[in-house]
Amino acid sequence: VFCPACPQLEINLPGDWKDLYNEDTVTLHYVVDGNFTAQHMKMMRPECDIALADGLGYMVEDGPYQNHISSAQRPKIHLKQKSSCQNHRTVNEANVNRSNLQATGIGATACARHGCFVLHCVVDFNKGEQQKSIDYSICQALSYNSTGITKALIIYDVACQWYVKFCRRVEACPALQIPDDMDIIPAVGKFHLNAHNLDCF
Repeated sequence: VFCPACPQLEINLPGDWKDLYNEDTVTLHYVVDGNFTAQHMKMMRPECDIALADGLGYMVEDGPYQNHISSAQRPKIHLKQKSSCQNHRTVNEANVNRSNLQATGIGATACARHGCFVLHCVVDFNKGEQQKSIDYSICQALSYNSTGITKALIIYDVACQWYVKFCRRVEACPALQIPDDMDIIPAVGKFHLNAHNLDCF
């Protein structure tokens, strides 16, 4: 069950909400982050790993996600290029190779106000916290019960770098879709501000 307080059409938002409320007050508020301790080692016999509820809970459906990961273009940066932020681990470790791991961690999108994870938005990282993984999670969240909502605040610790070419990546990848007329407002959470510099804003 997703957050009962966040705006969702026909769940806690009436069909005629645009006549009742100012559109600015009905905004999706999401926070995005990764967890590098939730690692998963490669299995000796992967054919024995049978999903009981693939894509029916908080994790994304594995097949479409893996197709996206294999087909999404890599950003045109040198592997050793560091973040322009002060020394942000998320960006600097995005291409770290850990060949013994099936997943180097997980990423998720959650309600920024109440902390509820959005259904079908938790993704495995196959090589650090790469933008293509986060893009998939965010696009899934923006499409979840968001019919008619045109504004979303996305709080992400490296939003200053993630959002720069986000729309271009969405256009280039068929697996990434955002609702029509969705106005995305990127933001960095206060907890992470010390890892940034003035050029980020």
